[in-house]
Amino acid sequence: MRRLILIAVALIVPAVAHAADARLFLLTRTPRGVEITVDSLPPGQVAVFPLAPDSALIDLVLPVGPGQSASLVRPGESGMLVVRHKGDALQVALRRADGSMQERPTRKLADLAREETRVCVTGGDGSRRAFVVRGGAVAWTDTAGPVMNMFAGKLPFALNDGDWIVQTETWQRPLAAAPAGRMALERGRYLTALATLPGGGRETFIVDLGAAESVVSRAFVPEGQAIEPSAMTEYSSRGTRLLDYQAGGATGPAPVALGHTVFPVISLGGVAVDSLEAQVTDLPRGLGEGVVGILGMDVLRRCARVRLSVPAAHGAASLEFDPVAPLSRPAGECAFSWVSSHVVLPGEIAGRAARWIVDSGAPESFVDSAAVAGEGWARAAAPSHTVHGAGGQDARTAKAVAPTARVGSAAAWKALPVRVARLAPLEALRVDERVPALLGLGELARMGTLELDFGSLRARWVR
Repeated sequence: MRRLILIAVALIVPAVAHAADARLFLLTRTPRGVEITVDSLPPGQVAVFPLAPDSALIDLVLPVGPGQSASLVRPGESGMLVVRHKGDALQVALRRADGSMQERPTRKLADLAREETRVCVTGGDGSRRAFVVRGGAVAWTDTAGPVMNMFAGKLPFALNDGDWIVQTETWQRPLAAAPAGRMALERGRYLTALATLPGGGRETFIVDLGAAESVVSRAFVPEGQAIEPSAMTEYSSRGTRLLDYQAGGATGPAPVALGHTVFPVISLGGVAVDSLEAQVTDLPRGLGEGVVGILGMDVLRRCARVRLSVPAAHGAASLEFDPVAPLSRPAGECAFSWVSSHVVLPGEIAGRAARWIVDSGAPESFVDSAAVAGEGWARAAAPSHTVHGAGGQDARTAKAVAPTARVGSAAAWKALPVRVARLAPLEALRVDERVPALLGLGELARMGTLELDFGSLRARWVR
């Protein structure tokens, strides 16, 4: 199938003996469905790929950088993709049939080597497939998570056979060292760790596996420590522009960040965290007295593995980074996906296939109200307290009991208390027939010790 795609590879200069080939990840349409193929491009060479209604090529996977992006490839689009391996970078341009050129941002190979990208492909013929590209070197099919579509419900036309939407979500490993050792936590309403600054001050951080990035309050930033402006870069056919930096919250967008800052070192629960970069913003009062920050997955993902141990009742908990000893005789195991920087586990709710977002920052578990509106157990839910979002938005909830629930390969729970609500992270997962849900702190305590292996993208737990 690849020979249908590659038109020509022309030598520009002789390849340098010690320079490595660049890997090209091509999304192709085959009789077996959408697949990802890997080709090599030596230094100094150019590859040309056709884009035409009858072409097997859908697109070349080369995200503009960390974050989310999407492209719409329509059958009327004809031309060619021109890829250059120049120096230590890949340069890609779309040459249209009329001769015009659209350049994509140049990507350095060293940056690609630090990135992991989840690729979702949606076709007008009903094709849906997800892949993971890691380190600019390898790719595989992802069957644990949903096929996301940034344009869902937003296009002024219906997708037809030959139309394709390609969405990417890219994470870049920071250059900072990974934390090491065991972090002492306390389980109350949230999981908290004592933060100690070099000056000796001690405050409280929430450790939240449902937070994509770490945040701190303005008052916690030491006097004289720089707070740099934060912004998001948008790339589109209209050009490049900067937007206010705004993170997502449980009930909607969180407040615009005041900026970001870097703590050279900070001790959290007895573990030294080097170069802790955090967004500076106003934290919700509902987090509790003395809470000055949230430690998110951006720090945890520096490690190859993390192991969270949560007691059944309030008391001592722990988070271990890259533990040496393996988990013995796991009670449950499954593959997981990264979706919107959340760890998503497969499972069931009341006999229906479900996806669970791991969220230690949620004291209780939640189920998407729209997905279970027709279920008898959900209709019997009693109105309950309102969830207050970081951005001031509120979400109504109802208290229900799911007859059964399961995560991965573990035995099913019976009579699981849940909150039924419309929450922003759950709405984002509403892409197919599976029920979106949040796996809160109470259920993480039922699992006992949860290990997330970021290298193999597998979760294991023991009670």
